[in-house]
Amino acid sequence: MVNNSHNKLQVYFDLNCPFCFILNNWVQKENSKIEIEWIGIEHEPDIDLKNRISENKLNLLKEEVRQAQQRSEGVKLDLPNYRPNSLLALALLYKIEFNFNKQFVEFKNELFNSLWLKNLDISQSSVLKELLKKYSIKIKIEDLRDEQLYIIQRTIRWRSMQYDRIPMAISPSSAVYLGL
Repeated sequence: MVNNSHNKLQVYFDLNCPFCFILNNWVQKENSKIEIEWIGIEHEPDIDLKNRISENKLNLLKEEVRQAQQRSEGVKLDLPNYRPNSLLALALLYKIEFNFNKQFVEFKNELFNSLWLKNLDISQSSVLKELLKKYSIKIKIEDLRDEQLYIIQRTIRWRSMQYDRIPMAISPSSAVYLGL
């Protein structure tokens, strides 16, 4: 049983998911009046420098992007060279949400666009540091250990709900919506 005790639409997402990118763009274009709580999780926490370029991972990414492009209705997205691990970027986004809240949505959009439109590796601290500089946000990437642990705990809680699809939305009435 899923319980949404907030009066917001809760959206579970991962920055490296093309379907989540599309949903984020739709919400952004609609300038939605729906209040959304974005909950970043790692849907593929096992991605590392070695296996992200495996033939299996690359074929899966290509197929997901192909399906996403078919369902995107006007949202442009490109096939990145590989799917990066999103833990560090999600931890950074979580820190921004609580310390620089007014910049949260814009920075989330920038992270999505960096991967899905600019083919930047959002798992690299150098990329994240450049984005922080662009937004004049002073956070040390090296100091995100607690936030990374929190994202891992969040991911474990999401997995315990036994819904293995994202984006996943939970309405204020606790109805669950999966995927696009």
